[in-house]
Amino acid sequence: MYYFNIFIKLIPFLIQAIKAAEVFFQDKPASGVEKKESVKTVAKAIMDGAMEASTGGQKETLEKLDPLVDKAIDVGVAFLFPK
Repeated sequence: MYYFNIFIKLIPFLIQAIKAAEVFFQDKPASGVEKKESVKTVAKAIMDGAMEASTGGQKETLEKLDPLVDKAIDVGVAFLFPK
């Protein structure tokens, strides 16, 4: 349950990263893969920073977030920028 609380706190950062990627790549058509990779890079940097500061069970908890982040990016993009 602890990792879910961390994941919830990560969501606002993901939303901002998604919006920033949309602006950054606005003049580049068909750049969805690049946008997602840029957002994943931001999320990974945040999670890596948290892991550096964490010890013991916290590190394993943060590693569990990785698959959730990937899905959250897809959901965030679909919600913020529906086709």
